[in-house]
Amino acid sequence: MDKDTLVISSSLKICKYLKYGFEENQLKAYYTQSFHEGLASYINNNFHLVILDTGSSKTELYKLLEIMRRSKSVPILVLVQRGRPKERINYLNRGADVCLPKPVLLEECLAYANSLIRRFTQLLPSREVSRSILLGNGLAIDIPSRTVMLEGKPVDLTKQEFNLLCYLAQNEGQVIYRNQIYELLWEDEYHGSDDGITCQVSRLRKKIEKDPEHPKLIKTVRGVGYQME
Repeated sequence: MDKDTLVISSSLKICKYLKYGFEENQLKAYYTQSFHEGLASYINNNFHLVILDTGSSKTELYKLLEIMRRSKSVPILVLVQRGRPKERINYLNRGADVCLPKPVLLEECLAYANSLIRRFTQLLPSREVSRSILLGNGLAIDIPSRTVMLEGKPVDLTKQEFNLLCYLAQNEGQVIYRNQIYELLWEDEYHGSDDGITCQVSRLRKKIEKDPEHPKLIKTVRGVGYQME
């Protein structure tokens, strides 16, 4: 990608306004109206700028912003309703580089965008490694912040549930034996008791699977253990 910008907004009007305005000024831009698709695109591509519109749930936006900031150092410009200084401060404290008031002026947005992209490309490492794991079914794991999001919404996991999910995700496609899970979760030698493991897996499935009775992410390998697909 050549200095591309990702726009995430539930408003199609804002998405098109920024995309076409940027492209008229020789800056490529892509947009999505979905938080989940935006996070997936952000993690899997090398954008030089993200523009995040605050037209949706603040809680979801805060989580999305925090995951993005911990995952990469790409500059983030947030669009905030005019006359809300506390809200701007909250976004800046959670990782935004710049907050602009809405309705946004294209010329001002372009000026900030060029400045942020210029600064980012000057400091850009040869290869930036994401610290997030993106799985199927809209599941994203941010390891440093111990945060999990499902289709753009935060998932509340216990310490053991997060450790289990992270371990399975980091070994995606591999069969993880029950004794490995037991030693990970309880830091003790496995003595053949499976009830605790089964309970933890069941609770985790209820939180991340669309149909826990017919799981798509965490598969049971009968008599052996579990596998993340």
